[in-house]
Amino acid sequence: MAETATIVNLKDWRTTGGSSDSRENVRLKADIVNTRDASERAQRETKFEDLYSADTKSHALISRARELLHSAEQRAQKALELLSSSDEVGADQQIMLLQGDLPELFCCRDLSDGLATFVLALHYALYNQHGAPLNADQIFEVRRGLKHLRDNLFIDFKESLDLVDGLADRGLTPEAPETTVLSDVITNQSAEQGAD
Repeated sequence: MAETATIVNLKDWRTTGGSSDSRENVRLKADIVNTRDASERAQRETKFEDLYSADTKSHALISRARELLHSAEQRAQKALELLSSSDEVGADQQIMLLQGDLPELFCCRDLSDGLATFVLALHYALYNQHGAPLNADQIFEVRRGLKHLRDNLFIDFKESLDLVDGLADRGLTPEAPETTVLSDVITNQSAEQGAD
């Protein structure tokens, strides 16, 4: 048995200013049907893009970040497939294309600290390879991090550190080259002070 509900079109509601006279014009009638079938329920799911108005600046930034993350994840997946078929050059080319998208993805850093942290770490991890190709484990970890970011765009700094550690665990160096020099200077100064 179906129930009746009133649905308000928010776009029309906003354009009319939500005045009581115009409210009746934007109301629609709908039947609510209880669905138990998984395929029917999947068809009724709300997509992320449906929740945000397309005319806002933040929506454009979120959409672009998600597009870039999806593209980068697909490039990493393609690199894995090429590497498994012994096409090291093709795999490396996919990673270079992925690397080329990172500056634009970094421009979306205002969305979350975690996004900025992982993208910057990935940039340095690839930069510090000095042209050496990634192995399958490294590419897998890059893809895993990109997928996690795409699924969880608004991660915090601490959560992103787990993704950065994953890169380091696979033999990549996700820090700026200057960090090593600075770390050595601080370590040497500490050792000299301890000896005095």
